[in-house]
This record gives sequence, C-alpha cells and structure tokens, in this order.
Amino acid sequence: MLKIKRIPVFFLIAFFGLLFAQDFLSSCGGNTPAGQIISAVLQIGSDDWKMPVDVNNAGKNATQADYYHFGWQSFIAANWPADPTYRGKPDTTKRIGALDAQGNPLSVVWEAWQEQYEIFLPGGKNPGPWNQPGEGCDGGSLGMKRLAAFSKTDTSGVVNDAFDEATGQPLIDQWSQYVRYEVRVSESEYNYYVTNSYYDADSQIVAVQQNRFVGFPKGNQTIPGLPAWSQFGATEIKASWRVFPDNATAAEKSRYFRTKAILVDSYGNCSDTAEVGLIGLHILRLTPSTGATWYWASFEQVDNLSLQPQFGGTLPAHPNFNTNPPVMYGDSGYSYKPAPIKYGQPLPAPKPVGVSAPPFRSTDPLLDSINMAYNKMLAGTPFQFYQMIGTVNPPYAGQTNPTIDSVPGNKYPAVAVNTAQMANSTMETYGVKSNCVTCHMFGYPQLPPNYPTPYSSSLQVFTFLPGLAESSGAAAKKKK
Repeated sequence: MLKIKRIPVFFLIAFFGLLFAQDFLSSCGGNTPAGQIISAVLQIGSDDWKMPVDVNNAGKNATQADYYHFGWQSFIAANWPADPTYRGKPDTTKRIGALDAQGNPLSVVWEAWQEQYEIFLPGGKNPGPWNQPGEGCDGGSLGMKRLAAFSKTDTSGVVNDAFDEATGQPLIDQWSQYVRYEVRVSESEYNYYVTNSYYDADSQIVAVQQNRFVGFPKGNQTIPGLPAWSQFGATEIKASWRVFPDNATAAEKSRYFRTKAILVDSYGNCSDTAEVGLIGLHILRLTPSTGATWYWASFEQVDNLSLQPQFGGTLPAHPNFNTNPPVMYGDSGYSYKPAPIKYGQPLPAPKPVGVSAPPFRSTDPLLDSINMAYNKMLAGTPFQFYQMIGTVNPPYAGQTNPTIDSVPGNKYPAVAVNTAQMANSTMETYGVKSNCVTCHMFGYPQLPPNYPTPYSSSLQVFTFLPGLAESSGAAAKKKK
C-alpha cells in the first residue's frame, strides 16, 4: 500500500507555514491533533492497485486524518489502469495515470464495473455473469463508454439519471454543455445482488417478510468465487463528466482524466460521440468499521469553481461552473435551478448554471494539507488535478460534537457522522447544506406494504440501488 515516511514537524511548519499561517496548528473541528496536518511524505507503491478493506486504526481509534487517507487510497486503487481481460481487474504491470500510445489516459478499474442499468433489468430479470460484456447502442459489445443510464426498454426515471443530479435537476457548465453522470458497483456488490436475487424486488420483499434479509458484504469476509482483487466489500462509484467543446485545447484537456464516450439523448438514443473529462467522483464504501453509516469520499476536478495555479499546468480561461473572476451566488450557492429533464422531450436550450463554493470548503487545513501531499505524489498524471472535498464517516477519535442525522417522528433510525455538510458541486449543486447520510439514511430494501415503523436499523442499507429492482411477479402477471 502507500508508502508513508514520517518527517519532523519543524520541516512541515516551514513548508506549509506560508499557506496555513495560524491555521497550521489548529485542528479540524477543534479535535484533530496538530501533528496530523501533514505528517507524511507519500509515494506510490507497487501494490497500491489493491483496494484497502478498511480505514487505518479501524473503529473508534480512527482519526479524521485516517479517514481522509482511506479516501485517497480508495481513489488511487479505483483509478488504477484496468486489465481489459476481466471487468474490474487492475493491470498490475502499469502505474496510475498511465497513457496509451496516443497520449490518452488508459481506462481505469472502476470504469469496468457494472453500471446500475446492467444490474436492475426489466421484470426483475437475472443480470447474469459479472464478466459478460455490456451492450452497445447497436446491441453488440460495448467498446466505448456510454454516458446514459438506460437500457433498451427505457423508462423516464432511468434516462434521467444520465442528466439529473440527486435533487432532480441537471447541471450545465460554462460552455453550455450538460453534465453527464454514471453509477457503477464493484464485483463484490454485484455478486451480492445476484447471489441473493435482490435484482428482483420480490426477493427483497420476501426476505424482509421472513426476517432473513442479508446485509451487504463489508470486505472482511471472503466471498467464494470472486478473484482476490475484488474481495474488498460493497463499493459504489458515482461519476460526473463534462463534455469538451470542439475548441477545447490539448493543454486544457490534459488537466482531466478523460475518455471518449457515446452520449445518449433525452429520447434514449445514441446521438453523439464526444471526448469527456471527469469532474466529480463519489466513492461509497462499506467496511468492517464503517458499517453503521457506510463511508463517503468525494472528489472534484480543481477547475470546477475557481482557478488554482498551485496545481500547475496551463489554466483554462475560467472555471467549469463560474466566471473569472468568480461570482458568489449567496446562500444557495447557485445562480438558478434548471427544470428536470423530461424523457421523450427535447433538451431545453442550455443556459450555464453559475456555482460558487459553499463555506465548508474553506475551513479544513487538515484536508488541505493531505490533498497537497497526494497531489504532489500524483504529479505528472491527470489525477494531480483532483482534490478531495470531504468525507462522511463515523465520528472520528476524540470527536466531541458529531452530527446527528435524524428524521422527525423517528421513522428512520438516527445516525451519527463527522460533519453536517459535505456536498459535491457537480452532484449536489442544489443541496450543499447537508451531507450524504442526510439523504442516504432513507436507503432501505424494498419493503412489504404497510411495513411497521420505526424501521429497523438492521435494514438501513444507506444505498438507493435496491429500490431500482423491478418485480418479476409483476412481469409474470403482465404476460398473462
């Protein structure tokens, strides 16, 4: 895993003093020891393709710094070059950030994971083996990324996932391009749906009725039949992509992990092929010690909201979602809220959405210092231009003021996490005054009608993907 070499604090004070001034010796939320504000020089190791199973000092001894490092370690493993012979297999002969002969980034591990629309098929149908190729727009093998969560038997709710954020509205960048989204799951999580038949809503409901619903794998349990590189527990990734306009320069594009993609329109048709750049990445992990709430780490491309010359390279003319100089948009953090995309209707004329950074982005010197260490370590790769904007995790060691997310009436069990606010500007643009758990605490399997409340915490899965499953019984009735 990542090689960490301890260095004296006085060297660090000299290095970061100009940047952090008095904040250097402060702590995150008042509870993080000053020695955690960067106490390591990081180097990529030959085995960093391995996805970590759990956070360092797992459990109540984990510091917030441990949780930040765990997020970056997960980011590096997920973005390791992929071996095309097996979906999600890391290519251990290459290093993160490797390019092909044409100078383009190689496809990475998480891009080969199964998409949500490959798992939850019409009529609760079994999605089949993990390693089968996906289907392209012509029904053949999918050789290029397809940015739209849709299947041949499309529904409006599925296509909208390609355009709309968690709050139901699209995001439009300063080049008048719609942002595109995708959601993928690891082989461990895919195996969980298939083994338990939870791709079928009926199977979920029966399991709940009979009090035998199986929880997601946490990474500390060996799953028979899965290769060693997939034995790290349930993991989901949500990604956001900007579409490069035709006049985008090579210097600008070099600041992104990028690829070619087939774009699907609001009618569900493959309409165009474009080069796209990664602008946001959510990593959702279930580990042995974070099972109470799962764990979120969120990353953004550094040019999303402001120009940051400290990352090097040629700066673009303006940020992706703001002007130069930047504009502040008040408490909401955005200039306006577009209407949701409607399936089967033309896309509205794109009007750029202005976005400004929420206040929580500027209050964590610990995270700033850790980001700088990883950015330096990833120098020379497109990933040096990404930064972690935060994590949502169980309260860290010594935290005296955790956030308690709860719902009036206690229909859903309350949970404690480290922060009240953590939102990705490309995925939660219109709801930055909350955190991931605020919403995902409503994540449950599909429940029988009139299921009693309050709901059991043992069924609180913190992911909405099981809710996408259709009923095989309903499909059978339709055939009759």
